[in-house]
Parts: sequence; structure tokens; C-alpha cells
Amino acid sequence: GVLLRAYASTASTSADRSRAIGCVATGIAVGLVIGPGLQALFTPLGEDGVHLLFGWSLTMYKAPALLAAIINICGILLMYFAFDEKYAGLKEDNQSTPLPPADLIAVAICIITRFTQLSVSTNIETLGSAYSMLMFDLSAPEAVSVNSISQAVQGIAAALILLPFLFLDIGKRLKQRTVNIACILGFLAFHLITYPWDFGKYVTVHQE
Repeated sequence: GVLLRAYASTASTSADRSRAIGCVATGIAVGLVIGPGLQALFTPLGEDGVHLLFGWSLTMYKAPALLAAIINICGILLMYFAFDEKYAGLKEDNQSTPLPPADLIAVAICIITRFTQLSVSTNIETLGSAYSMLMFDLSAPEAVSVNSISQAVQGIAAALILLPFLFLDIGKRLKQRTVNIACILGFLAFHLITYPWDFGKYVTVHQE
């Protein structure tokens, strides 16, 4: 994702950079929809799976990894044979102009914001299945199916948010500071909503 955004920045001009970044982000969001959705489709294979040649079985856990490996190989081949690398946003050496020094405070804020986003995503991906199994008494196949569907819904929501940046080019009308603050407040609301608050006598806790 980082390399794609970096290339979108250097391969686009300042006039259409927000739309280029939105295009990359929308593609990533679509991948977040398709990936978990395909994983949910493999859950009918079950934990035993389908037994194939040489004692090898295709289970609900192996099938998504195998498909991801095949897609990665296809992506490598496309990058090598079909990708044409161009940098429309970079000037030639004889046309370059000196740039002012980087704003270290702004860079640090961007790094912290990106860290917050990736930290929340990693926590959800790591603890989501275990948390759902603990809180809702789901079996392992049920947890995989439910979490795959929830991540697909998350990807759909992300795509719907990014589509206006791609087609309506609202990035020129919205301040990036405002967008980032709204996103961080969304992360804060997510943690406040999902935090296991103590509701006292209004909630009965079962140990089984």
C-alpha cells in the first residue's frame, strides 16, 4: 500500500494527485472486500476439507492462502511484463527547482496518524476471531465466516467513502487536516463503542 501511494504521488501532477491517491486507496478497499469475501466462500470446505492427491487436503484454512499465493504470482507477472513505469509528477534534472526543507512536525504527525490506522487494523485482524469466539461462543469455522463478512463490510464502507474522492474530486474542496481528524475521531469512537464497559447489575455475566 505504501509503495502504491508513493508511486501515485510521483506519477501524477499536483492538479490530479488527490484523485490518483483516491484511486489507489479505492483499489485497496476493493481488495479488502474481495479478499474476506472469498475467504467466507471457502468456509463450506470445513476443517476437514476435500482430500486430494498424495494425502493433501484443501481446507477452509488452506484454500484462501493458496488463492492468495496464486494472485500474488499473477501480480508479479503483470508488474514485470505489463507495467509501464512513468513519473509524470517529477521534472527532469534540468527543470528541477530547489525545495524547501521538510516540515519535521508535519512528517511526525503523518507517521503517527499512519501508525494509528495500521495499529487499529492489526488489532482487529489479530484479535477479531479470538474475541468473537470468546464473547459470542462461536466455533472456529463460524468465527472465520463472521469475521470475513465483517471485514468485507468494512471494505465496502471504505470504498464508499473513497469513491467521492475518485469521481467527484472532493479532495480539492476538503482540507486534509479535517479529513484526518475525522478519521482519528472515528477510531476513537470505535474503541469507545467496543470497549467492555462494566454495566453493573444490568448485564449478567456467564462463566460457561
